Amino acid sequence: MGSIGDLIIRFIAIGFGYLIACLGAGISYVFLSGLIRPEDFGRVPGVEITFTFIVGVIGVSAAFGRAALLPALLLIGVLELTARRDWLYFAIGGMLIGATTGAFAISNSVGEAVAWPLAVSAVAGAVGGSVYWLITGRSSGSWLPSERRRRAEQWIVKHDASKAAKAGTSGSQPPPLA
Repeated sequence: MGSIGDLIIRFIAIGFGYLIACLGAGISYVFLSGLIRPEDFGRVPGVEITFTFIVGVIGVSAAFGRAALLPALLLIGVLELTARRDWLYFAIGGMLIGATTGAFAISNSVGEAVAWPLAVSAVAGAVGGSVYWLITGRSSGSWLPSERRRRAEQWIVKHDASKAAKAGTSGSQPPPLA
């Protein structure tokens, strides 16, 4: 497939990865914020926990997805163009985006404790960044031409030009690919 096809497939993968990352961040936020506690699983009826879990995860994931869209797309674009594939970049980036969006969300609360909600938002962002890395980030920048391919193409062009100039008496060797 051509480079345009690779880019379109990459955009689809980025969108899918972002959607699943928002769901992962939403699930972690629901459990860390105390919306659902582990001791509730034996005490509260299953239908109520299921409803709370589904509505909570969908609501929190939608809020995260909306609030973090622009900073996340900026971070994803930078990491794609620089072809960074390390988990740490995505986890720290997600943590910073989660903490920033959490700080904007709780900036209007006066006199309330803000450290715990800010920490929960940061951890949920780190979980979202890690999930994004698992789904899409491990192949970040894969649509870009590699340095090895670029050097090989330069050698071919140079070799063909020298071959045409010398009428087939070129003795040059290709550059090392490693």
